[in-house]
Amino acid sequence: MVSVAVVHYFFRVAGGAEKLAGSLVKALRESGFDAELVTSKLDSRVYALLGLPELPCRVIPEPLTVRMADSVHKRVRRFGKFMSYFTYRHLCSILESEELKGFDLVVETQLNHPLPVDASYIHYPVVLQRPSSTSLLRRFYDGVMERLWSRMRGTPKLILTNSTWTASKIEQAYPGLAEVRVLHPPVDYEFFAAASREDREKLIITVSRLIPSKRVDAILRVAAQLPEYKFALVGSTLGASNEKYVKYLASTASNVEVMPNASRELVRELLGKARFYLHPPYPEHFGIAVAEAAAAGAVPIVLRDGGAWTDIVSKIDRRLGYEDIGEVPRIVRNLEKSPDLEELRERSMRVASTFKYEVFRSNVREVFGELLRKREAGKRR
Repeated sequence: MVSVAVVHYFFRVAGGAEKLAGSLVKALRESGFDAELVTSKLDSRVYALLGLPELPCRVIPEPLTVRMADSVHKRVRRFGKFMSYFTYRHLCSILESEELKGFDLVVETQLNHPLPVDASYIHYPVVLQRPSSTSLLRRFYDGVMERLWSRMRGTPKLILTNSTWTASKIEQAYPGLAEVRVLHPPVDYEFFAAASREDREKLIITVSRLIPSKRVDAILRVAAQLPEYKFALVGSTLGASNEKYVKYLASTASNVEVMPNASRELVRELLGKARFYLHPPYPEHFGIAVAEAAAAGAVPIVLRDGGAWTDIVSKIDRRLGYEDIGEVPRIVRNLEKSPDLEELRERSMRVASTFKYEVFRSNVREVFGELLRKREAGKRR
């Protein structure tokens, strides 16, 4: 049996990257591969929050340097590239270790930078992550880190990514380095579609990690202008808890309810009865939550940027995109008056069905079968 290591360094956040990595292990095992998750930090609560079974997992402890860098990162989160640098160094040592030499294929799913593996799954190129800042110190830091990253590039046999939008960013960051192929993350379509109700409440739901970088607080502006609606802000805080931010979200508006670490069953119930799903003004690289909302029949409204727009919502209806969050109240009120609102709901579910887990698993079989054939052809030479 062909063995595959799916290396995801921090499996402790219930986000889209973890959903992808876990689903990849699951799909490979169901396709006849002996797949295993390889990580340095595991929080087993992530499995349940993402609707994943407990997976065969190998935990490789971090060295002191990485633990110290992680400690710094928790206190000063804006220096994420600094943390990633130490992660990269340790990842390289893992890839060269005896722990991974027994695997036939190795895929890395978190670092967002090409590595010398069979496949690098890049959610968004780390070298393009440039927070806007006028600070001289910040610009100096970004320049140093970008120079470091430019030297630390490996060449994978294949680069996988989550959307056509991200694929274009990868071509921009690493032109001609390797073939880039879109492998959309899977959506538990049947699970969410089963909750869809015809009698929808005046409820707008947002599902996102509850951290400042996701700009969830921008939803509060919309809630203030739509007092007739209830708003539910739902999301994980695992691995990135920010109690002050969550308290701020919960205390700002009377028609907003914040639900940290809600169960998947509760998320499904809310999506099934909400009229609309509203994503914060953040260009999601794909946006599993957006596709799950569409599967449950909550009409999604998103920023006109990112993979959630190009690969999901623009295929439903271009009226569902905004360029500024201030446009959303007008969009909602126009949609309420629209005679085709129910048709939009049905169209949302049809688009979401194209990301079913079964489609993902079929694509995984094709991609990894091809990688295996390339590997065997290389051995014969």
